[in-house]
Amino acid sequence: MGKTILNIAATPDDFIELSLDEKAWAVLNYMKATQDRHHSTNLMLGLASTYDEPLHHGQPTSPIRKNDVRSAMAEALNRLVTLGLVALDFEQPATFHFVTAKGRMLDSEGHFREFISGSRLQAESLHPTIRAEAWPLYSRGKFDTAVFEAFKQVEVTVRLAGGYSDTDIGTALMSSAFHEESGPLTDHTLPRAERQSIMHLFRGAVGAFKNPNSHRNVGLDDPRKAAELLMLASHLLRVVDDVAPLSIGEPSR
Repeated sequence: MGKTILNIAATPDDFIELSLDEKAWAVLNYMKATQDRHHSTNLMLGLASTYDEPLHHGQPTSPIRKNDVRSAMAEALNRLVTLGLVALDFEQPATFHFVTAKGRMLDSEGHFREFISGSRLQAESLHPTIRAEAWPLYSRGKFDTAVFEAFKQVEVTVRLAGGYSDTDIGTALMSSAFHEESGPLTDHTLPRAERQSIMHLFRGAVGAFKNPNSHRNVGLDDPRKAAELLMLASHLLRVVDDVAPLSIGEPSR
């Protein structure tokens, strides 16, 4: 039962020195390997009992150190709850925790690390339009759909800000809106080379990350890559906000 934890941290000191996310991974493995529902007190006692017996290269855990281990494991459990990988079971008369469907999907440490990396994306750091339209999809693990929606919003916002019609789309729209001489969204205070670069930035982003999703299943399943692309779309929208001749802030409907 405690073997998984011992494989990760052979001694109490090793466990305490783990990062919070490494501790969370150990606790998640323990919960998945045992019963479906865990009474919270029994869960903590069971986790801490991992270090009750003398180790082959150490001494039995002291009472003081055991309390430190319990505290570290409780912090790890709270981390799992915050991440949505473990939840409280409100149908039970006492306090029980269970591993969520999302938690059960993380079947390797690599997948867990990818999930953690993706979870570091904060909704508050995104442009309001991306936060409203793409973030809900991202938070549900629909990464390719979230990226498509984010860059669709870039296209829609550029079209609106530049005064274009609904038939103006894709890379051609970006080339026109940010043309270094005649584009309505071009910042003429910048040198010509930079104006050209911004046009290519918008054209390349829409061509690479919006258009392919329009025509086929891209199959993006890496939360880190998806997070980076949502941040890119957010940056592009802020560029439009800075140069648009009219106020852009409301998500398209």
